[in-house]
Formats: sequence, structure tokens, C-alpha cells
Amino acid sequence: MDPLSDALDVFELALTSSTRFEAAGRWALSFDRHDEIKVGAVLSGTCWIDAAETGATQLSAGECWLLAGGPKFTVSSSPGVPPLPQEQALPGPWSSTVHYAPEADTDSGPARPSVIVSGSLTLHSDATELLLASLPTLTRISAHDEGARAIGPILELLNGESAVDQPGGTAMRRHLAHVLFLHAVRTVYRTGRKRTGRDWLAALADPMIGRSLQAVHEDPARKWTVAGLARQARMSRSVFAERFHDQVGLPPAEYVSRWRVRVAAHRLRTGDHRVAEIAADLGYSSPSALSSAFARLHGCSPAQYRAARHSYQEPSSACADR
Repeated sequence: MDPLSDALDVFELALTSSTRFEAAGRWALSFDRHDEIKVGAVLSGTCWIDAAETGATQLSAGECWLLAGGPKFTVSSSPGVPPLPQEQALPGPWSSTVHYAPEADTDSGPARPSVIVSGSLTLHSDATELLLASLPTLTRISAHDEGARAIGPILELLNGESAVDQPGGTAMRRHLAHVLFLHAVRTVYRTGRKRTGRDWLAALADPMIGRSLQAVHEDPARKWTVAGLARQARMSRSVFAERFHDQVGLPPAEYVSRWRVRVAAHRLRTGDHRVAEIAADLGYSSPSALSSAFARLHGCSPAQYRAARHSYQEPSSACADR
């Protein structure tokens, strides 16, 4: 498996909500700061997204976007429309289809109503420092971008699935939102769009550093050394260590240590393997060695982490409270 797919499995991508939004007239909705990933597409008409770090960006029918966790943002029919907080304009839980047309402005907005589909996705908190730190606040996928042609059939399916409730419709929308998200991440991954700070996605795409990351993801149990990873990258040890730290934001040995703990946490959340079995599979000398490494990252033992899952708590939150 390629390192990005492997990582997304460990990070446990999940869709928390999806909505079809049909708006007419002049309208603008503001949304508070969010810690999720929001993905969406314009099925017809246009809309503008104004995120604090990007300014207003127009999207037309057939274009998609991804908003990575960050400051408040506004979605509107056009720039300059005073926004209403979304909870004030549309109180209560959003249904699968939302119709919005401010009565006073219905006749003064764009002639063609806008139809937008969007979804909110969560990744496990372990992903925040790697993936979300690498993504721009707003990623726009233009109809002219490389690979965008493949999105057309997906949008047609989303249009049909969101317009009418059908058996299995919720599951279908969930999977289609996942596909849109992956297309957006691919756009960032492929084009190397400018980001600030550490850049894990760019490191995955790097011909040399990416080989070392893939090696770690494929075989986390191996006793990786900086020299061994440098050989995977076909670089000298010193140059590799400096470049790895610059791109990933962590020294190679620290990344390996944290990745092994992330894989252990994923197995604790999703399976019933014994801690001793997980420790052996990941190359720890003993269960206590895994417990020590786990506690450094999560603040609790693997057993406490698993107990939180069985008590229907978010494991990371439960550990923080101990």
C-alpha cells in the first residue's frame, strides 16, 4: 500500500454529516472555527467561500473544495453580502436537504439558484499534527485541474443521491464524500501547493524522503535507524536527517517512535488484539516497552486507552483526564 493510503487507514477517516444546500437570492452564511475537514462541491450555479487566510474564492458548477480545520469562514452568493451566523439563519440540526432563500433578497440575487453538496469529515486526533498541518486552509479543485475529469461522474452521482432519498443513500453519500476528499488531498499531494510550516504531504511525495516514510509505514516493527532510513532514501545520513526534519517537523527516530504508537492506538481502537500481541507485532521488546512509549504520547497506558473505547469515550480525551 502507498504511504498516504496506509496513513489514512490509521487516521480513521469518518464522515460526520452531509447536506445538500439549495439557495436562491442574495445570501451569506458564516461558520465558526472548526476542527474538522469540510469537503464540498457546486452542482449548479456558483458560490463564494471566504476563509480568513485565503480571501474570497469563487467556485462554479463542477468545482470542489476542501477546508482544513481552521478559523471561521463564510459561504455566500457573492462577496459583500452581510453574513448571518448559520445557526441563526438555519437553526436546529440540518436535514439532508436544506432550502434557503432570504425573503427580502430572493429577487436580487443570482438568477440561477446554487446547489451545493458538502460534508464534514473527522480524522482521529493523531492525524492533526501531520495531515491537517500540511493542508492549506482552502483547497479549490478547478474543473481544469489535472484529474478533475474523474470528478464529473462523482458529482452526477452525488446530485442524484442527494436530491432524492433512496435506500442506501446515506451510505452512498458517505462514500462519495470520501472520494471527493481523496481527490482534494491528491490535488495538494500532486501539485505541491504552497503551505507553511512542516509539510508531511510534501514529504510523502518527495522522491527520496517519501521512500523512507513508505518503508516505515510498511514495516513499523523493524529496528529503524537514521542510517537505515537514509539508505532507503539513497541519501547520506547527515543530509537525510536534516531534510527529513525540515519537511516532516520531527527527527527520523521520533517519527518512527510516534508512528509505531499511532499504529498501536489504531489497533486498540479497532480490534481486540492483546497488548502483548500488538507489542510483539510492532517490534517492542515487551508490553511494558509499548506502554512506556504509549504513555509518552497519549498520557495513559494502552489498557486505559482501550478501556475508554469500551466505555464509549473518545480515547484521547479519556487519557487526557487521567
